[in-house]
Amino acid sequence: MKKFILTAVSVFVLCFSSTHAFAAYNASDVLGQRTAGDAAAFTTNAANNGGTVSARGFSTEVRSVKLDTVHHRLFVADRGNNRVLVFNLDSSNELIDHDADNVFGQVGLTSNASSCTTSTGMGGPSGIEYDTTNNRLFVGMTNAAGTFSRIVVYDLSAGITDGMAGVNVLGQTNLTTCSIRTNTANSVYFPFDMKYDSITGLLYVADLTRNRVLVFDARPAGSSAETICGVTTTGIVDNMNASCVIGQPNFTTITSGNTDAKMNGTLGLAIDSTNHRLFVSEYAANRIKVFDISSFVDGSGSNSMSASYVLGQTDFVTATSGTTQSKLSWPGGLSFDSSTGYLYVSDEVNHRVVVYNVSGTLSNGMAATYVFGADDFTTINSGATASTMGAVFGNVINPTTKNLYVADVTNNRVLIFKPTVTLTDSTFTNALQHNSYTAAFPVSGEQQTVSLSLTGGSLPTGLSLSGSSLTGIPTIPGTYAFTAKATDSGIHGIFETLAYSFSILVNPRGSGMVPTIYPRGVAGMPASFSVVGTTGHSAKIQWSDVTDVTGMSFSTNADFTGGSIENFAKNSTVPMPGTSNTGLLYGRVYSPTGNYTQYGPVTVNFSKAVKKQVCSTVSKKNSKGKMVKVKVCK
Repeated sequence: MKKFILTAVSVFVLCFSSTHAFAAYNASDVLGQRTAGDAAAFTTNAANNGGTVSARGFSTEVRSVKLDTVHHRLFVADRGNNRVLVFNLDSSNELIDHDADNVFGQVGLTSNASSCTTSTGMGGPSGIEYDTTNNRLFVGMTNAAGTFSRIVVYDLSAGITDGMAGVNVLGQTNLTTCSIRTNTANSVYFPFDMKYDSITGLLYVADLTRNRVLVFDARPAGSSAETICGVTTTGIVDNMNASCVIGQPNFTTITSGNTDAKMNGTLGLAIDSTNHRLFVSEYAANRIKVFDISSFVDGSGSNSMSASYVLGQTDFVTATSGTTQSKLSWPGGLSFDSSTGYLYVSDEVNHRVVVYNVSGTLSNGMAATYVFGADDFTTINSGATASTMGAVFGNVINPTTKNLYVADVTNNRVLIFKPTVTLTDSTFTNALQHNSYTAAFPVSGEQQTVSLSLTGGSLPTGLSLSGSSLTGIPTIPGTYAFTAKATDSGIHGIFETLAYSFSILVNPRGSGMVPTIYPRGVAGMPASFSVVGTTGHSAKIQWSDVTDVTGMSFSTNADFTGGSIENFAKNSTVPMPGTSNTGLLYGRVYSPTGNYTQYGPVTVNFSKAVKKQVCSTVSKKNSKGKMVKVKVCK
């Protein structure tokens, strides 16, 4: 068997916010590596935060992290210090501070003694699981020799006290006995991960070196009788037998194998309770197998079931490693987000966490969707920074906040990746009906490509969300209120803000030109047209660029309240009497920013002027030289 336990290494927990040419996504916070002033120290990796055992540091293999989103707690398995630390969270399940509040396995936060022969001691805790329904914590532990191999169950219903005793034990006869036991249904050897199915009450245990997954009835003691795999049980009791085994044909066989029914180094587990699927990582085969466990729900389950699909390999017999979008190298801890259907995989030797979208149809060797800890799927970025990791193992995703907690084994820390994109409530500047409009949302902190999406209310008709802007031409005036969220998406994931409130006023446009078809005007005489707009906007009347009436111009008014009258003004080239002309007239209402709404055209006809004759009687000699009265008209 390959050696997998890391010794004499530094450990830290990084926190990232959890869908391509982007740099690796930066963690927002970190546990286990802090400055004296309690600032995040992303580039250090000393054990115990560079000091002695305390509430702030980890030592030699942070192996597992789990969330209790109901009672607001984060559990971290600090393997090298033989303890599990408890960090209290606020009502939004965010860290209150960076110091542990309680400890399991030790009498206080400054000791790290190893013990396996008491109900309060610990030796090498590796896997932890929290049962939200019954408020219980399961801790799998083992030392390097494997003699401490057991699973201790803690009842947290009355609260947590430092060094509190376990109430049940699996894998050993009782809470004061430790030994390496033979391959049976009631023994475990290096139980590195566990998952509790809240629907069935079954506890799945990754029994690493025996290449199997054991299935226990972990319902509270005294539950109703249930039968699976032919075994009838009534809940958990000390030293109980597992009801089923996956990966082996029976409880005494432990050989490894690369097939759909055999396992090779079972290391991590995840459960999709809704669709009854079990995900199992096998580090030695560089793969994750997917099992249909629906038969365990109705009690018809059987041992040695075959997997339905495999990730990391294109078939069940290949075991090669790789650094690509579809290959893995020593996959370890798993977590499943039921709200998105995403499976988070700690890819230990590739120093990254990859995310598979398993919400739809699966296929063998399918590609991962997102990656943390690297610039892309083919690059290995190892180190101690905000965006890089050492060897990683456990991870857990908060299904509500999408905060991703990653146990960075070799850097003595837990990294916390959070959505860094932010958004705030806002009132947009006023828009004008039928005028082009663009305004940016108050979004910042994005690390990839940002976009906005509507979550409630309605946008003004004609406006839409484009990237981080509100843009378009509004067509219906009024006041609009809506809510929207920002999304930062790319190869490193999809991170969303909460929904925020926004409002915008669309002012009505001007009422246009009056009348639609203007009657004939008389050349050389003034004629009037009007454009009516809204307060604070200026009006202008102008000829079409194509057809104008030569020699005619308009006066233009400044801002107005209500209406504006624009008159023809004569100049030296006004069409003279006896000529005709036709033009197309437009009106525009201008906003303070220079945008305008255009109305028209109005057809304007100019006709010949009608001359009135003026007559008078004058005296004039006729052809005979005689003076006569004659009427003369002009």
